[in-house]
Amino acid sequence: MAYFYSQIEQQQLILQHIRMVLPESLAKQIRHCLIRDKKLLVYTDSAAWASQLRFYNSAILAATAPLTRRPVETLQIKIIA
Repeated sequence: MAYFYSQIEQQQLILQHIRMVLPESLAKQIRHCLIRDKKLLVYTDSAAWASQLRFYNSAILAATAPLTRRPVETLQIKIIA
């Protein structure tokens, strides 16, 4: 159980760092994020916000770099209902 709590804590920390590098209006639209393999998955709730987030691809990846053991190479933005 401790492993899962540490994963949730890491995801929340990454989410905070991502939100710090984005404009406030855009930062509010990110609902969740997680790292799977070498891919950062960012979840938002509309296609319009997803397209805006893609403009910040390099800034988002740079924000996660100091927080991960393995380098994150790609960003994938997903839409959740």
